Amino acid sequence: MGNTFPETYYKKVINLLLSQSSNLDELNDPESVLNGTLELLSHFLNLRNGRVFLWDTQSSKLVIRYSYGLTRQQISVGKYEISEGVTGEAFGAGRAVLVKNVDKAPHFKRKVSSVSSSGSRSSSYIAVPITADGCDFGILAVDCNNTHDGDLEAYALVLSLVAKMFGEIVHKYELDDFSLYNAA
Repeated sequence: MGNTFPETYYKKVINLLLSQSSNLDELNDPESVLNGTLELLSHFLNLRNGRVFLWDTQSSKLVIRYSYGLTRQQISVGKYEISEGVTGEAFGAGRAVLVKNVDKAPHFKRKVSSVSSSGSRSSSYIAVPITADGCDFGILAVDCNNTHDGDLEAYALVLSLVAKMFGEIVHKYELDDFSLYNAA
């Protein structure tokens, strides 16, 4: 698959990652960095409805803890068991899951996403694990429009880098008052 991103896309990605990763050791408000990064993903890269799911030991489900672009209703229903839907699958398997066209994916639950195909472009969904120090914290997920597998893979790579940063923030600042999931 050929690369369909213009050169300016890569500059935006690098600027986004650099701006969000600078001074991680001296964060005054780590939660605003998480929410702000989700907002930047939406504005710069059109990765919409970003959400961070963390593991809730009380309900034994992934729940939305941080988000950008979602309504309160969407946040309240955004709960997944391990291996439930694409989000639970990504968490249970500990790997990124890319859905090129959600309209053709029977395991896509549509609990949170309001994405649907528009015109000739398919609505896609990407979920990547959030980990740090070998511990599973949750999932970073976004909606996007894309028709090229190479584009989805590039987006997943960017999201994996962001998820790594999120994992370090959640771990370092103990924002995971839910607890870690232990797959053992």
